[in-house]
Amino acid sequence: MSFLEDITLVIVNYNSRNVILNSLAPLKTLKNIIVVDNGSTDGSPELIKSAYSHVRILRLGVNRGFGAGVNQGVRASDTKYTLVISPDTEFTVGCLKRLYQEAESDNKAAILAPSLRVPEHGPELWVKGFNETIHTKANFIADGKFCTWFISGAVMLMRNDVFNKIGGFDENIFLYLEDLDLSIRARAAGFSLIYVPEIEAIHLNSKSTTPTKRLHWQKNWNFAWSHCYILNKYQGIGVARKHALRQIFFKGLKCLFYIVCCDFKRFIRDFSTTHGSYSFLIGSKPKQLL
Repeated sequence: MSFLEDITLVIVNYNSRNVILNSLAPLKTLKNIIVVDNGSTDGSPELIKSAYSHVRILRLGVNRGFGAGVNQGVRASDTKYTLVISPDTEFTVGCLKRLYQEAESDNKAAILAPSLRVPEHGPELWVKGFNETIHTKANFIADGKFCTWFISGAVMLMRNDVFNKIGGFDENIFLYLEDLDLSIRARAAGFSLIYVPEIEAIHLNSKSTTPTKRLHWQKNWNFAWSHCYILNKYQGIGVARKHALRQIFFKGLKCLFYIVCCDFKRFIRDFSTTHGSYSFLIGSKPKQLL
């Protein structure tokens, strides 16, 4: 049996018309491809179906977030592995085969990922330490595969039995840090997360949906809310509240400064972070905002 029959490709689509065909094209020979559509209004589901008739499209009707979308895709698959990629990522079948071979050689590896390269910026590698609850950009260049505590959701090859065993993505998280939460739970269950830097994917970075001021607000809001949620989940409500109050105080002061300076781009960035932190404190949920 070809390795292609062992893998289901799952892509979560939300108004990604401008990039998603570029993501699908290198992987079109996979026999199992599922696009989970989160209520797109840009005609992207129809575009996908016209270009690749064998692609299965699951229409959720509404935007349920990245993690919930992946969960739906995995439930609809029956293969040993799921390859999750974001619509603004390009990954070839040749690279997938090498990643698959790495997975087959290590039964304890729950999730494997290639290195990411951002055009005009170079390598992109995000890592975190043991017991940390946020990831940071690596200040080193890996010269071989290594075990890590965090795998980015931009590209991940997941073992489905492990994914299901640990409960999949936490659907309370609408956007951002759902990959960090999954990584924490996979490691806690005794499984490994493996980066294979000699295998590479191209990541356009935040190009899945056309940028707008509203989208800029939503992304910063959700990152702030999700960070508070992660802190509460793993370190307790006291730590989460302290972090949220610190964000509100310092980002709020910066907002006043940016208003005076008429720097509205930075004002939107910091005010959305302030509002997301405040919303967590009062119990608001991301899906109420979007």
